[in-house]
Amino acid sequence: MGLIRQAESSTLVRDAIVLDLGDLQRQAEQIKDRTQQEAAKIISDARVERERLIAEARQVGLTLGHAQGLEAGLAEGRTQGIAQAAAERRKELDVLITGWTKALDEFVQERESVLAEARREVLTLACAMAERIVRRVISVDPAAVAVQIEKVLALVARPTRLVLRVNPRDEAAARDAMPALMARFPFAEHAEVCVDEALLPGSCRATTAGGGEIDASIRTQLDRLAEAIVPRAGA
Repeated sequence: MGLIRQAESSTLVRDAIVLDLGDLQRQAEQIKDRTQQEAAKIISDARVERERLIAEARQVGLTLGHAQGLEAGLAEGRTQGIAQAAAERRKELDVLITGWTKALDEFVQERESVLAEARREVLTLACAMAERIVRRVISVDPAAVAVQIEKVLALVARPTRLVLRVNPRDEAAARDAMPALMARFPFAEHAEVCVDEALLPGSCRATTAGGGEIDASIRTQLDRLAEAIVPRAGA
C-alpha cells in the first residue's frame, strides 16, 4: 500500500484535524447515550406495568369485597374479596414477572449486538474522518502524487513499458518528478504519464505492457484501510 507523505502540510491541517476528532467524539457520545436510553426505557416500562397491575388488583379486591359484603355480611365479604383479590394479584404478578424477566433477558441478549453496532458506527465514522483528513493533506501537498509514483516504480521487477495515470491536477508535478524517479528505478525507463479524471488527486495507477496493473490510487488505499478496520457484514 502506498504511503501518503504529510510532512510540511501538517501545520496547515492541524485545526481541521482537531475539528474532525471533536465531531467524532460528539457522535460517539450520542451513540452511547442512545444505547443507555434504550436500556432505561425497557426498565421504566416494566416498572410502570408492575404498578398498573398492582393498582388493578387492589381495585378488584375492594370491589369484590364490597359486593360480597352486601350479600353475606361485611366481614365475610371482605375476607373473601381480599383472598380472591390476592389470588388474582398473584396471577397478574406472575404474568408481570414473566414478562419483565423476558424483557430483561432479551435486553441482555441484544446488548452485545447493540454495543457491537455502536462500535461499528464509531469505526465507520473514524474512517470517514480519516478520509477527510487525507484529502485535506493531499490538497495542500502537491508532491503527494510523486510519493505514489515512487511506490509504484519500486514494485516493477523487470524492464517494461509503463503507463502512469494520474489526476489532471497532478500531471505537472508527476512529469517534474519523473526524471529523478527514472534515474533511481532503471526498469522504468519507458514510462509515460497520462491523465485520468476518474482518479482522486494524489493517486497513481500504472499499467504494464503485458496488461498488469499496479493500483496506488487514494480511493483503493482508503477502501483497504476501511475493510481492515470495519470488515463487511458476513465477511
